[in-house]
This record gives sequence, structure tokens and C-alpha cells, in this order.
Amino acid sequence: MLVSINMTLETIPKKKDCSISVKENRGSNMYQLGKKIFDKIPILRPMLIKGQQNFRPKFSGIGMTSFHTLPDEQFFKKIMSELHKFSTNENQYCYSDKMMDENYWKFYFVAFASSYAVKSTGLSSLVECGVANGYSAFVALKSVKNSEMHLYDAWNVMKDDLISESEKAIRGYYKTLDINFTKYNLKEFGSTRWHQGYIPETLDNSSPKLISYLHIDLNSSIPTFEALTFFYPKILNGGVILFDDYGLNDYAETKQVIDQFLINKNGTMFKLPTGQAMFFVLKP
Repeated sequence: MLVSINMTLETIPKKKDCSISVKENRGSNMYQLGKKIFDKIPILRPMLIKGQQNFRPKFSGIGMTSFHTLPDEQFFKKIMSELHKFSTNENQYCYSDKMMDENYWKFYFVAFASSYAVKSTGLSSLVECGVANGYSAFVALKSVKNSEMHLYDAWNVMKDDLISESEKAIRGYYKTLDINFTKYNLKEFGSTRWHQGYIPETLDNSSPKLISYLHIDLNSSIPTFEALTFFYPKILNGGVILFDDYGLNDYAETKQVIDQFLINKNGTMFKLPTGQAMFFVLKP
């Protein structure tokens, strides 16, 4: 079902200060050792200060720490800076600034997967299932110019009959999501198509006929399977499916469903240290 926006831009707050507690990442053992030496052996401090870049991680977050260079594409840095300005309502789940930075690599893989899919297939037709505030959709739309993107989400509480027994801990999640804030965050993109409701109910003839990129972030195995079953026949050869929850411990059943669905499909699965995974589709 396609829906239309029903509130003016003036009613949208510019940005909310999110106060989400995020478990501190302690960094690497090397960095901790360097700190101890710095504190206890003053004579070595000049050497440590000179070489501090070798001791301090360049990135730490979402389950990974790296001393190596981050993606330095200027367009991606600009995208990340714009994500910090996203709007939400007072109770809506959102990323704090710290949490946003800790998801740097996660969003970079969204940018890579979407742009690769379009270049590989020649088709700028994107789908995202599980949109929330629109963070990942924004990254994909910024990365692929002049693309059309179909967005599927209930923007409502997760339904019990779409959650398996092993996933019961997420019951009640997302009840404060509001589609109007997501529309405000994506207002610059006129080619978005909105499908509000629960999967599989919204999977109908209003969907695109062919697609190059499918992003699934549904936090539940049942709608993940339904989305795969519906959209896989529409993905062109060379297209990409990006899974958000594939390697996360809390969503083991989602991984099982994905693996079982793809077991007889031609393609390559690329598992990422962020918990995501990309499937590069190969079709005759």
C-alpha cells in the first residue's frame, strides 16, 4: 500500500539529542599497554607521543577495531556528516552521535553494495525492507544518483505472529517509529516509493518489476524469508542482497533462514565483520 506524507516540514524538529547508552569499547591490548607505559615510564613519553598513531585505533565500534585507514572518499564523509542531522520524535529510537560514528563501516558497506549493484546491472532500482528512520536508505540514495527506491516498513510495533519463539526478546520494539519523520529525513529524494505495513502483506503488485539491490534489515526471520522469497526472482544477474543481521548473535534464526534459502542459489556470500553479509547474485 502506498502512503503519502501528511505533515508540514515546519512541524518537524531539526534534531533530537539521543541519549542511548552504548557499551564502551576498550580498544586494543596494544593501546592499553601504550597507556600504561606512558603513565609509568615518563622517559619514554616523547617516543610514545611521536608514534601514538601506531598505538591508537583509527576505528572502534560495532564489534570491530582497526588500526588501518578508514574509507576516505569525500562523498562518504559528507554523507556521514548529514546523517548526524537526522530528525526523530521524542521517544523514537535513533543513533546518538557516538553510535553513529561507531557504525561508520556498516554504512560504508551500504554505500558500496548499492553502488556496486547499480554499476553491475545497469539498473538503478533499489529496495529496502526495514527502514526505521531512514539511515541506510539515505546512504544508498546518496551513493546512487537518480535511483528509484522502494521502502518497506510497518513504522509500528513488531507483531507477535511475525516473531519466532527464539526472537521473543524483541517483542514490543519500534512502537514509537513515525513514518513522517523518515519522510522528512529523506525529503530530498523524490524517487522514493513508500510501502507502509507488515511484510508479507505489503508485498504486492505495487513493487518494482526488476531490481538491482535489496537490503533486508527486519530483525526477524519470518519476514526476512518472505522478503527473500518475493524479491529474489526480481533481482538481476549481478545484483546484490545486503543482510544487516546475518552475523549477529541475537538473530541466529535469521541467519539460518538466509542460508537455507540461498543454499541452491548461484552466487557468492561475503560475510562482513560488522555482522552484515552481502550476497552477489549470479543468474543465467
